[in-house]
Amino acid sequence: MATLCLRTLNLSRLLSVNRCEILWSASPLITNSPISPYYRRQLCKKVDNEKEGLFQKFKSMYRNYWYVLVPVHLVTSAAWFGGFYYMAKSGVDIAGLLESWNVSESITTKLRDSHMGYLAVSYALYKISTPIRYTVTIGGTTISINYLRKWGYIKPVPSTDRLREMYKEQKENLMESFKETKGYYKEKKEDFYDSVKDKKVELQIKRDRLKTQKDKVVKDLEDSLGKIKKCQKSTECSSHPKR
Repeated sequence: MATLCLRTLNLSRLLSVNRCEILWSASPLITNSPISPYYRRQLCKKVDNEKEGLFQKFKSMYRNYWYVLVPVHLVTSAAWFGGFYYMAKSGVDIAGLLESWNVSESITTKLRDSHMGYLAVSYALYKISTPIRYTVTIGGTTISINYLRKWGYIKPVPSTDRLREMYKEQKENLMESFKETKGYYKEKKEDFYDSVKDKKVELQIKRDRLKTQKDKVVKDLEDSLGKIKKCQKSTECSSHPKR
């Protein structure tokens, strides 16, 4: 099992390196044409750029509609891998088929190895068909999105003018909400200051009352002391004067 996994890993690395060569050699007309290595490299770069554009479109669709793309990609990937596994197990000469397409001999030699097993062969075909698989996924996702929009599960993307209007309305609502919040806190602040002033007035009134009571008590004490002193000086005052 470990040997099979190692062989599959080596095949995966080989496929990732020679992907352009596979696409280059897929057509006998191109392979047999007298094109210099320089133009061949340029064509390979063009193929790689197209592949990058496909992957960029895949990523863009994933960012916007990941909830549709992921199920579609899983279903199509399972279908691709299952189909390749069925072909390999049914006895289809995969290596001969690829040789008829003039695929690189290093790839077909790996596929002819009887020790690789059906899973490794299926995985190799799965990796080779990556651009086609991504194209099918994007197409299936686009069709699914159109049907979901038609059924009302996905709302259509607004136009640029509508987005500007929505942005303007949202901005106005936020500004109005901000003003209302600011006015609310301003009223709360004023109410707080008014309550503090009222408390100060109440405290001042209580202080004045306490001062008045204090002055009255002090005056009563002074009057009582004055009467006591007069009684002590007077010979007519009894030993227990009336208060």
